Amino acid sequence: MWRNQNKYLERVGRGLDRAYQNAVVETISVKDLRLIVFSDHHRGVGDRADDFRPCRKIYHAALGYYLSLDYRLFLLGDVEELWERLLVAIVDHYQGTLELEKTFFDRGKAVRFLGNHDDSLVRVWNRPIIDRYTNDAPLRESLILRVADESGGVMGEILFAHGHQGIGYTWFDQFMVKRFWVPIQKMTGVTVGTPAGDHSIRLTHERALYHWASQREDLMLICGHTHHPV
Repeated sequence: MWRNQNKYLERVGRGLDRAYQNAVVETISVKDLRLIVFSDHHRGVGDRADDFRPCRKIYHAALGYYLSLDYRLFLLGDVEELWERLLVAIVDHYQGTLELEKTFFDRGKAVRFLGNHDDSLVRVWNRPIIDRYTNDAPLRESLILRVADESGGVMGEILFAHGHQGIGYTWFDQFMVKRFWVPIQKMTGVTVGTPAGDHSIRLTHERALYHWASQREDLMLICGHTHHPV
């Protein structure tokens, strides 16, 4: 999959095309463009396979800081590690974190996006759990901020998406993560075989994202997925 660069560019490009076409569009003045974006928390249950565990305190501090400045909060997908753990267990461990995020939702200043680890988030048994912390806000695949200057003229657009668009993941991928990678990660603390942990995979995917964005004028693409800011 990673060797045929052109086909990979095409697949990611088609996925981003769909994300752009289906995105909710919001017009915002540049003077009101105050937001903070977080992605790929991969919150677990506090064991060594929990990528978020060492970041908890600094994340709480960041949320408090940007809340005091009245920023918007964009959670760009894969907030919980639902390939490895049940949502109810994650929520139980990170309830304080979710309550902090909920403060932004209470003010109408937060958006949650869907990532490739979020398929089960929309299931009937999970949706009521997460809705308690989002005030029933919709879960977005993509969102466009159309930025206007002070006279109302459009300066450009920002497309927000998780960044996995165009890449298909199956039940087998989830099975491998849960049954093989998680035990390895628990023992070693090392993540393998993902865009976040494999340099060649990450570079290939980021090139595809940059390639798509470079073909469009007056558009900025902001994604997660590779655990690098893109």
